[in-house]
Amino acid sequence: MLFQRLRELAQVLPDPADEAGFLHQPIGEEYRHGLALCFDEAGEWATVRATQPAPESVVYRRGPSGNHGSDFTPCSRLSQKSSANAVARLGRGVANLLEHAPDLDPKRREWLGRVRATLGDKTRREAVVEEADAVLASLLPSGRSKEKEEGAFLYVARLGNHHEIEPVYAWPEVGRALLRRAIAGWSKCKAQDGFCAVCGAGPGEVFGSFNELACYNLDKKGTIVGGFQEGAAARNFPVCRSCALRLSHAISYARDRLSAQSYGCKYLVLPACPDEEGRGFLREELQRHPDRLRLARGRDLLAQEEDLLALGAELAREQGRGLQLAYDLVFYKGEKNKNLWRVLEEVHHVAPDRLRAIHEAANAIAREPLFERRSKKGITPLRLDTGLLARLAWDEVGKNDRRQLRAWLCAVVAGRRLLRAPLLRQLTRAVLAASRKEAFPAGLARALEAWAFLLFLDQLELLSIPTRHTMDDPWIPESPYGRYCAEHPQFFDRQELIAAFLVGCYCSVVASVQYTKRKTKPFEQRYRGRLLERSALERLYREGQDKLARYEARGLVAKDLEPDVAESFVRCGSRWRATRDELTFAFTLGLSLQARIAEREREAAAQES
Repeated sequence: MLFQRLRELAQVLPDPADEAGFLHQPIGEEYRHGLALCFDEAGEWATVRATQPAPESVVYRRGPSGNHGSDFTPCSRLSQKSSANAVARLGRGVANLLEHAPDLDPKRREWLGRVRATLGDKTRREAVVEEADAVLASLLPSGRSKEKEEGAFLYVARLGNHHEIEPVYAWPEVGRALLRRAIAGWSKCKAQDGFCAVCGAGPGEVFGSFNELACYNLDKKGTIVGGFQEGAAARNFPVCRSCALRLSHAISYARDRLSAQSYGCKYLVLPACPDEEGRGFLREELQRHPDRLRLARGRDLLAQEEDLLALGAELAREQGRGLQLAYDLVFYKGEKNKNLWRVLEEVHHVAPDRLRAIHEAANAIAREPLFERRSKKGITPLRLDTGLLARLAWDEVGKNDRRQLRAWLCAVVAGRRLLRAPLLRQLTRAVLAASRKEAFPAGLARALEAWAFLLFLDQLELLSIPTRHTMDDPWIPESPYGRYCAEHPQFFDRQELIAAFLVGCYCSVVASVQYTKRKTKPFEQRYRGRLLERSALERLYREGQDKLARYEARGLVAKDLEPDVAESFVRCGSRWRATRDELTFAFTLGLSLQARIAEREREAAAQES
């Protein structure tokens, strides 16, 4: 399916002016400053000039990784701590250009030879580096941004007699050399009389298993065509030159503009147009706005889908013509220093309406006052986003479990139901892990986030609850805490969970009174970071009674909480069917929500009076 979507993307992307344009890669929107290493008409070193060329005008393609590589064009990003490596890389790029551009004009070849001599000489190169660093420091006073929000790149340029700058990367010979070098890399898997598996053209020259298409793992056992030798690649999956260039262009476009990373998860959002008319509309849109579908690198999949919805709305207005647009979501793992992608999860045909429903549900949960985050800096509403899910997707050693996070994201986007038992087990583990930290309120905050996630899933109808565990008519007390349970029958569906919630509320009052009297909360150690069962809840209730009696504060719970907890235990009887995970989660919810529910009740009473 990934191959099909990339093939469709190749069909809708605007064609560049020449074949070499298929191999161009964006320099990157964060590289806002260009540093031109200027050489005069005679090829002698002149100066460094700061420029701001339009990103789409920069002819660039990444070269081999490592300090000993070179980019395919005489243009290099400044990703090192100093400019020394980048300048040396440019020197190697000039040397490669002289080798791979036999059609260079003799005067240009002679000029480049002198440039190579300057950049190849250590002493002269150090002078270039020193000047480049000085200019860079004036552009970026703090050096290089750690967040890479702003950067620079170097390129070789000729300085005219009137001080005009002519970038070498813009020479047509550079584009042809770039094309020649790319195709030379495919020649090891070439056949002269094959038929293209993509467009059907042939017989003619075809290639297989070349570098860009390696992202499909076509030459790996068990994937797509599966298990053949590299030498036979052109026969097993042949691709003609035209399709190879178009697919290479689509892969680069997807990787650079349609991919994002959020909390360790890399993903692609690829448009899926099932008919030619829809693809025609998308082609026109991308012709007018090349970055129409660009995703920000840190885009949040749950909270930032405005661009995707906007394009979906454009097509929705074309419904009279029967146009449709959906998206494929692909989570992948990029192999280090290779063009290999390993697909981890896929969700097909995500409609814009689905994204809108997710966004609206997240906003509805975030507006709930009980979830507000309160600190000395003020009150901020809860943000239900991928970050919240990542904090809940903990593994056994306290690290983010990316597999769990991907599974949740895919379930939300695809509309797949999640079983409550394993979900609560995971959420309880995350809450307890946070509770064991020195700052105990972190556990209560995590419990509120877990509860918000459960309500979010319930609003999207994604929470699967086994009917055999539910009660037809559980007893719910007529108190503020009981009424909150009644507001959420999808979770408080058993008497034991109501009892655990009420005990949590009771312990919250005990801890609050203890802190008022002693400025410390040793009672918290009784339940902090522990899985609870029936006997533990009963013991906490008895010990809480003793503490309140000692502090002469039983009047705070005498009216509602104390009799409600006692009655709830009686109603549960001797058989408790809830698991320890469910009981612990309900108890922690009571701890987290008691003060807020009481405050809400006081505010409501004040308004009525």
